[in-house]
Amino acid sequence: MTEDGKLQRGITLPMAVFIVVGVVIGSSIWLLPTEALAEAGPGMFLSYILAMIPGIFMALICAYLGATVPTAGGSYVVISRMLGPLAGALTLSLVIVGAGGALA
Repeated sequence: MTEDGKLQRGITLPMAVFIVVGVVIGSSIWLLPTEALAEAGPGMFLSYILAMIPGIFMALICAYLGATVPTAGGSYVVISRMLGPLAGALTLSLVIVGAGGALA
């Protein structure tokens, strides 16, 4: 936030990279990295690096959409403007189900 209490828009490339790194490293807590490291060996570190590549692109896409449509629920707004409100609601419902399935 700025001095006048208003939110400042914008995400820089380093911020997007650190978000992706935090997500990739944060997921390792739930995947029992010691057991995976025992089986995969040094290849596990390579897999984390490879997993960061599409994550960085996804973070940049989200940053672009956030800058283009600076509203709360920007992902719904973008889809609903392109395809209609029903498609926006269905897409976000599938995202919620997918995130829940990924966490499980």
